[in-house]
Amino acid sequence: MARGLTMRLIKFCMCVAILLVGLHSRAAAWGCEGHRIVALIAMAHLTPDVARQVDDLLRQNVIDPELKRFCGPSAEPMVDASTWADDIRDAQPVTFPYHFIDLPLQAKKGSYPVARACPKGCLLTAVDMFTRTLRQDQDPAHRADALRFLIHLVGDAHQPLHDSDDGDRGGNCVPITYLGREPRRSNSKGVFTGNYSPNLHSAWDTLIIRSMLENKPGTLKEFAEYLDSSNAKRAKKWAKGAPVQWVWEGQGLAKKVAYGTLPLRPPVEDVRDMADCEANNHVSARRLELHEEIKKPYEAKAEVVIAEQLEKAGLRLAALLNHTLGTGARNVSQ
Repeated sequence: MARGLTMRLIKFCMCVAILLVGLHSRAAAWGCEGHRIVALIAMAHLTPDVARQVDDLLRQNVIDPELKRFCGPSAEPMVDASTWADDIRDAQPVTFPYHFIDLPLQAKKGSYPVARACPKGCLLTAVDMFTRTLRQDQDPAHRADALRFLIHLVGDAHQPLHDSDDGDRGGNCVPITYLGREPRRSNSKGVFTGNYSPNLHSAWDTLIIRSMLENKPGTLKEFAEYLDSSNAKRAKKWAKGAPVQWVWEGQGLAKKVAYGTLPLRPPVEDVRDMADCEANNHVSARRLELHEEIKKPYEAKAEVVIAEQLEKAGLRLAALLNHTLGTGARNVSQ
């Protein structure tokens, strides 16, 4: 009897977790685990001087203790900072578009003007803005917030579904069956807005990463170290590149893997500004009829991409901070 009750409680908690992932979606790339892995990898590649600056800036300009933290606190300042940008979205709604760029799934690098995907500000403009703030602003509190945004947004840039769109809010409006768990309607404040959980976006944000962690037991830091060491030969190459290159890389991965290896390829649709998944002629209801299902073969392909993207994000975040806060950069800005 006790065992049966325990199993029911476990299933209930799993359902609640999936529901929360669905509600905390469009701007929350990688979820708690992914963003913290990116921060841990980046920490290992900061120069000693920059690591000290980062630690001092975050410790001396703390996060509001009254702020509700979706992922809970962490003792490591940089790890703790990695999810802050999601926590302050409700208080600062202007920051919502900072987390993604809607490059059309069929757009081609070199022929599609990136500015068209950034009419009200987007991930690229935000990274540029916060990099300049971190380098030039004299207010430590402003610089600390800029640093927190950069730690988070560089991670966002490497989640392929934050770089692309198919008229479905970056896969949020694509209900899926994930390893046998069928999609269920998710209400927001008692109102159904077309959201289903699980969906394609939440699978890439959180569910697949959690499956990877379950298959390699240990701490989050140990997993980050595993990713970092397993790709050591490619680390120098991966650390290079500009943010615009990162998002085109992500868009290509979304097209090839995230969408391209689904059992039924969703129809290509125009990118549009959508408040919810009821828009675009009830897009989630139409995608629900495709009965998309993620099984182990799809998950295995996704895991390869996700592992590499987390590693690239950590390396590139470290390179960005080393360049922005290094001695030469400080001398130029002073």
